[in-house]
Amino acid sequence: SANTAMTDGESAQLPLPPRDATAQDLAQVRGIGDSLALRLRHHDVEVHSSRCPPGESARAIYDAVEQVRCEALGARRMKGVARNLEAMLEAQCRKKGFDQVSERDQAPVVEAVRLLVRQRITGEKPPPSASGMVDLWRPWLEEKIGADCDDLAAAIDEQSDFSKLTRRMIAHLDFANEDENESDLDADANDTGNDQDAVDGNGEGEGDDSDTTVDTLGADGIDESDVDAIDSDELQAELADDGELVDGDETDTKGEPWRPPYEGSNTGRRYHAYGEEFDEIIDANDLCPADELARLRIHLDQQLTSLQGIITRLANRLQRRLLAKQTRAWQFDLDEGLLDTARLARVIANPAYPLSYKLEKETSFRDTVVTLLLDNS
Repeated sequence: SANTAMTDGESAQLPLPPRDATAQDLAQVRGIGDSLALRLRHHDVEVHSSRCPPGESARAIYDAVEQVRCEALGARRMKGVARNLEAMLEAQCRKKGFDQVSERDQAPVVEAVRLLVRQRITGEKPPPSASGMVDLWRPWLEEKIGADCDDLAAAIDEQSDFSKLTRRMIAHLDFANEDENESDLDADANDTGNDQDAVDGNGEGEGDDSDTTVDTLGADGIDESDVDAIDSDELQAELADDGELVDGDETDTKGEPWRPPYEGSNTGRRYHAYGEEFDEIIDANDLCPADELARLRIHLDQQLTSLQGIITRLANRLQRRLLAKQTRAWQFDLDEGLLDTARLARVIANPAYPLSYKLEKETSFRDTVVTLLLDNS
């Protein structure tokens, strides 16, 4: 629709501004466009999806924090983009009614995490309509993920490292295994149904054994506490291994297109010569002998002959313009010259009074040199 913002990876559709749009409305639309453009510029879908966590809330936080990273990369380099994004965020928070939130249970934790991470990364406070909502969650979030937010702020240039730190933050919020529990419940229900069929066919004894197995094991046949320990240990090992953080795991880089090591800024790199082994410096006298230079000089003078009339007219016109800018100066307190009208009353009262005259003097004016360049290439 006309009020929906979307992109297909190559072009973007922005919502139509109101007919009588204010400056705030236009800034909001520009902010939406900047947000889409920054995600296209800085977001890698394959890296993002490879580390996407299970669980609805965990995925929502993961996606929101990644969007914060993309927007922060543009906001810290372009102040105009930062203002547009701020206007967009204020409009979004007001539309969601965050200014009416009075209790923490009414405030979505996903939005609170998003705004808190944004504040740590960019240094910008939450929009006025959402500041109260963030303050309700701030003590609990600072205790849980305060250190994680600082780590995220230092890793926004590398999406792979940023996604690992985001997964660690989600684990500290106790959202990491949200969907694992749901999938375990579904698996338990399926296994229980299968066990019931087994009971009908083979007797109650086998069904009891199957029920015991389902209660103690997860969907994959592994104890859930062991799964938590394995995930936590593997995550800590990945974050502690700096070499892997730089090189990337094989699962992260497999199939990923090569990218040139650009910094992502709008300013290009400083130019430098790739190599100098094929360069050759030759003096102009070696390329053209003295006789040829004399012949070319005569040919040039012949070309100037037909332009003398135009050159004279242009020179006179330039001279008049320069003279119009020349200021006049007077020299006062003289014994002879033109009568200084400012001292007319004094002259009438006492004609013999000295130093009542003035004379115009020449002012120093900078010389002007006119150069004509004839291109015969």
